[in-house]
Amino acid sequence: MNNQTASIKQRETWGDVIRGICSLTVILSHIPGSPHFLLMYVTPFTLPCFFILSGYFTKNYGGNLTEFFYNKALKEVLIKLMSCACMTTLTLQVIARLILHPMTIPEWLYDTFLTFLAKPTANFFSILVMCSIYFIVVNKICRDKPIPMILISFGMAAVGYLIARERIIKLWSWDTALVCVAFYTLGYCARQNGVIKIFKWKPEHALISGGVFFALVTFFAMTFGVKHTMIIVGNNTFVSPLVSVPLFLAGNIFMIALANVIPKTPRPIQLLMYIGRHSMIYFMIGGLVLAYTHYFHTLLFEAFHWSFLQSLVYKLPVYLIVTASITLIPSYLSDRFFPALNGCFRLPESIIKRRPKTCIAVCVLLI
Repeated sequence: MNNQTASIKQRETWGDVIRGICSLTVILSHIPGSPHFLLMYVTPFTLPCFFILSGYFTKNYGGNLTEFFYNKALKEVLIKLMSCACMTTLTLQVIARLILHPMTIPEWLYDTFLTFLAKPTANFFSILVMCSIYFIVVNKICRDKPIPMILISFGMAAVGYLIARERIIKLWSWDTALVCVAFYTLGYCARQNGVIKIFKWKPEHALISGGVFFALVTFFAMTFGVKHTMIIVGNNTFVSPLVSVPLFLAGNIFMIALANVIPKTPRPIQLLMYIGRHSMIYFMIGGLVLAYTHYFHTLLFEAFHWSFLQSLVYKLPVYLIVTASITLIPSYLSDRFFPALNGCFRLPESIIKRRPKTCIAVCVLLI
């Protein structure tokens, strides 16, 4: 009990704040009709922050490549990916097709799996899996030395950028994972060298970094245009590094500074932290809930033709609040019945010590 209490006290809650902000901005950026100027200000930190935190909270499992892959890439990510596959395919079209054309269970599973492969959720989790693999290879080659790791990871990011730009090959977003591993490695090296803790964040740091970030976004928007700037920073493969890199760095520094100075006691911040602890669920099924919200909103507008229903001033906060609130339900249920979805899943030691190679081989054969 004492050990459990100590681990709770030592939890770095600023990471939960960032994850909560990222989860809500992902919902906000996918609301139909979201203005380009809004997307331009939230895109630079939404996903990069998530990968920086993934690297920051990654444990070094030692010299065993198989054990790392089993614990990080397979157990913590693939289990979540496969467990949400059925939920993310429960669209109205799939349900209608099942009613009109009944299928056997194997046919439904096969159809569900193929449908899931084409969804953004699958791409996001595949990038997480591949980032883990890329990272551990870089970690072992560089023997856990930060400077070589950063240099090699940014070299891999350049390769991913060139591959995507020239359209040489596209295999389940692995070129995007080559770019994201740079953020992943930055987060890990920051943790190993105590960068976040050494730098004492203060309110003025959040104010200065936020001012720099918003000034950069505004400058690039005035120079290249709002829509073009949003497209540049929204592409994870760095369409224009001279624009996207400064925005990514400034945006992520601002988020880390802001999350470290925000008071954690107010109820809204605690709710934000709860969402952050369940950010995986928001990434997995938030899009599905948003799609249903949009569907019923469209039905309401077609029935009554109220003009205010199409106003962005109404749509943006209502869509965000409704989607975030409904997604709290599976977050609560996962705490009670399926903790594999909320990032707190740990297998017993007796299971971890069993042959991970055998487990990996079985999973590969099943897939």
